[in-house]
Amino acid sequence: MKSKVLAMVMSVVMTGSLLSGCGGSTSEVSEADAADEGVSLKEEAVQETEDSEEEIEITFFHYLEQYQDQFDTLVAMYKEVKPNVTLKVECIGGDYDKILQTRVATGEVPDIFASGSYTKNEVYSSVSYDLTNENFISDIEIGPEFIASNGEMSAFPFTSQAWGILYNMDIFEQAGITKLPETLEELQGVCETLKAAGITPFAQGYNSSYVKSQLFGFPFAVDNNFIENIDKLSAKEAELKDFEFIGKIFDMAGLIGDYTQENPFDDDFASAAARLGLGEAAMMTQGDWGVENALKANPDARIGIMALPLSDNPEDAKVYLSASVGLHVNKDSEHLDEALAFTNWLVTSQEAKDWISKYLKALSAINGVSPEGSQALNDAVAYMEAGKTVPWGSSTFPSGVGSELEPAIDKFLLGEMSKEDAIEEMSRVWAAFE
Repeated sequence: MKSKVLAMVMSVVMTGSLLSGCGGSTSEVSEADAADEGVSLKEEAVQETEDSEEEIEITFFHYLEQYQDQFDTLVAMYKEVKPNVTLKVECIGGDYDKILQTRVATGEVPDIFASGSYTKNEVYSSVSYDLTNENFISDIEIGPEFIASNGEMSAFPFTSQAWGILYNMDIFEQAGITKLPETLEELQGVCETLKAAGITPFAQGYNSSYVKSQLFGFPFAVDNNFIENIDKLSAKEAELKDFEFIGKIFDMAGLIGDYTQENPFDDDFASAAARLGLGEAAMMTQGDWGVENALKANPDARIGIMALPLSDNPEDAKVYLSASVGLHVNKDSEHLDEALAFTNWLVTSQEAKDWISKYLKALSAINGVSPEGSQALNDAVAYMEAGKTVPWGSSTFPSGVGSELEPAIDKFLLGEMSKEDAIEEMSRVWAAFE
């Protein structure tokens, strides 16, 4: 089943071919030498590279805020493998890419760091070690997401993530909702049923910029030609307003806005997810990573994921899936061998695979990983098997265009700009973007 699921994940991406709020949390633990003399760390990550007990620190930057506790567990696990190497894991907040790019510019590149796929991967390719010939890569199902334009593998896919509508299954049962909506009309009907039962239909965390950018960006892929469409927009060969899908995206976002909690710009993704878990709201647009925050608020909550309707055509209802988080190794790291040793261990050791399966409960392209106990990911697998998943459309946006589009999106969501005017403004911004 696992290999079939991973093959389907990669198939979705091939046919089609971000997170915030960590607050600077840091975890540290020591690691030790454990290898036989003469064995290369680049070939065997859990083997020793040095005979000395010299203390070494490896920095590991990521933006997976919802997994901070799990990374603490990982740090403790690796301490047992290599006690004399300090693994310093730091989670960066909402400006992750801005902070990381600043460190790249100043030569303070972390030893290991995370990035998004496609365009975001390309941003860091110049400082990334080419992993193509590393032995542990054979333990990963590789797609195009982290292959740079120069042909090098600048990162390896770490986790795959599903995005759509998260919903509280108990609240749906309480309201007597037995059929998941596949069209906007059906979604509106579900919202009216929930309102009649005194339940807020949606909790949206618009204080987190990425929540808005995903809502308006991922569904670009509802059009099978989304990569070609984005290329045309970038080449100034088409205008955004010319495409049918953009109107559908605004219709969907407008309907959700009619049924969301009061002041959704006051909630970030974590507090909105807490509302979902506590049953204060029945749904939210979010990825599977939001489940962890819902469960922190209510460990007994049952959270599933459903396809996001975009129109009155059920074929437009999709779950958006991507091998979305890649891990890079700094090619100029002072401790390159030790950084590669850790990544080798993370990919090949059974204990690390179990950590991804049982603690992260994440989909992954790493062989032998299968998420345990996640209803949302089980739902995502079912959508994959039914052929109702597509990639994250905005993964191939030119770097920086998303932030330029955000003001028009904000004005629309705040009711300060009509659908037509917002689309016109976004078209103008994209046409002027260089």
